Amino acid sequence: YTVKAIRDYLRYYKIDAGDTELPISFFKRPITLRIYCEVTNPDKSNVVKVNQFPTSLPEIFGRYIDYSCKKISEMTQLPQRYSEADIRLALYYLGQCWWESNSRDCDEKVFKNLIQNDVAWDASLVNLLSQEGIIFRNPGERPGQFELTPVYDALGGFLIADYLIQSNPHDSDLLWFNNKVALEKFGGEESHYLSSDIFRSLVSLVPKKFQGVQLWTLIPQEYKLSALLGVFEIQPGLIDQESTNKIEECFQQAPDLRVEIFNRLVGVRSNKDNPLNSKFLTQLLRDLSVSERDLCWTEWTRLNSDKVVANVKRLIKKWAAHKTKVSDSD
Repeated sequence: YTVKAIRDYLRYYKIDAGDTELPISFFKRPITLRIYCEVTNPDKSNVVKVNQFPTSLPEIFGRYIDYSCKKISEMTQLPQRYSEADIRLALYYLGQCWWESNSRDCDEKVFKNLIQNDVAWDASLVNLLSQEGIIFRNPGERPGQFELTPVYDALGGFLIADYLIQSNPHDSDLLWFNNKVALEKFGGEESHYLSSDIFRSLVSLVPKKFQGVQLWTLIPQEYKLSALLGVFEIQPGLIDQESTNKIEECFQQAPDLRVEIFNRLVGVRSNKDNPLNSKFLTQLLRDLSVSERDLCWTEWTRLNSDKVVANVKRLIKKWAAHKTKVSDSD
């Protein structure tokens, strides 16, 4: 059903993926699939050709926020007009509210006071953000009270992470992360409800904001491994040599991590622009002895044989149809 849903969405939004492998695990949540399609070809007026699917939720969320801000700013029928800057500021305060509430909910009145948006409902930013599929407006515990919740926890984590970076624009050493309050929210007894989603987005947003600086190099030891493994999800152009060297070091020195690394390499193996693609995997395996390779790679292949065989059959069919000649360098 997941594959059928992906193909139906791509067909409806006129997105031609050709023979590109479908990222089934990435699009298993329908909302992720919808957001991707909507930002890739919102007008559906012409067919859009894609050669590579994204592997990063923050990448999709960033594009969706851009799309939503532009769309709302172009609504000419509203009694109250908004610029893209107005909407981005509202999302900044939304991230602040969720961070400070330590949950995935914030009081609507608190948010409205921050953005000073006491206007008719049709022109209310709460209403517009709800229409854009960014927030839910749910009844609170008291009559007349409403709570604002992200439609998708990962999207809420993205907006909070974006708020944290924007509120510390010159802190390229991430000193704010290393203070007691933040560390408590990321792993203490009072950890934030969306802590894992916030952390995941920070892995992608930090190198984008601070020109290649990686999160794993700046945070306490107990968080480094999670941030390093998150590098597999960031945009290929943001992955630096230090990170690939560190992943290679972990692969060589920590055999218990090899299965996890294999699982993450699968998602990026066919991206020629990603330094962690199949060529990187090949080098990792060549550096192992035959016995080590049998214990990890052969066993991983055996356990995942159904998927591996299906992928090989797909490639054979693709290459045969296009009469593709694979050179030695490939």
